[in-house]
Amino acid sequence: MEATMPVRVAIGFYAGIYGRGTAPFSPCRARALLATEFVQSSALAKVVIAGTNLGALLVSTEQGHVM
Repeated sequence: MEATMPVRVAIGFYAGIYGRGTAPFSPCRARALLATEFVQSSALAKVVIAGTNLGALLVSTEQGHVM
């Protein structure tokens, strides 16, 4: 996990500044840093993206921004 930290911080910073558009980086990141096949990288990215979307929805709901 320490090897991927700079990439995670960079993508998190980018997502925080610009919002959307970080999803295409996820399979590429997994492929490059974890040495996985493309299909496995894509599946892993979908799970991670679904988790972050669910987390954002839960936080937004808790703060009263979702009706």
